[in-house]
Amino acid sequence: MSTLSTTAQVEQLQREATSLHRSAGIPLADAFDRIAAQQGHVNWASLMRHVSEFIDSRGAFARPAVPFTRTPEQMRIAMREVAGRGAQADGAAKKNVFDISGEFASPRDAVDFSIAFMMCLLSAPRFKVYRSAQVYWEMRWWLPYCVSEVRDHDETDVRILLNRHYKPVGMVPSDWVKYEDFPNLQASLTRRQRLRLTRPWAQEGYLFDDGCPPWDSRRAAVDYLDRLHVLRALLAP
Repeated sequence: MSTLSTTAQVEQLQREATSLHRSAGIPLADAFDRIAAQQGHVNWASLMRHVSEFIDSRGAFARPAVPFTRTPEQMRIAMREVAGRGAQADGAAKKNVFDISGEFASPRDAVDFSIAFMMCLLSAPRFKVYRSAQVYWEMRWWLPYCVSEVRDHDETDVRILLNRHYKPVGMVPSDWVKYEDFPNLQASLTRRQRLRLTRPWAQEGYLFDDGCPPWDSRRAAVDYLDRLHVLRALLAP
């Protein structure tokens, strides 16, 4: 069994898993498990538990790597409630969430990042996401909520990945932004494709709605992860 002691080593394995997923045409989760098996572990979750023994837990509060790198232990730390109440607690939770919208080379990279994030989140034995936790705001800002027109009343199939605040995925909300300035998060998706990724009874192109956000429950998180896999398949070269 190999010993991994740096985030750089984990990032390399994630790149290998993503490459295997694309070249072999297998689900991303299966690719991660195969790479973990090469390292002597039963699956990716087992490998991450092993890594968490070596990587400092403060990595939960570091600027995230793209592709996503965080151990289950780091994720559990990021899921903890921040001390304080109301706006004070929210502000403390938000301060460690960075703008990463410009770090994705393509929509595929953004979705791969989101899939890895959700897989790590779901590895937590007790699924509970508090509003006053770092993870809550990461999910609202870093993960895709919908695919939307780049311009109002745009008749083309070009869509951009937006977060829950209708900003480009990965962006910390600002007062105003031009979607056209983010070609790295744009892709062509036909209406039929958009319907495939849409949650039942949600507006077209929406992966979830306010009745089932992925931070609400494990069941909602699993359903959202399934839709991320659909979106990833639609974005495949």
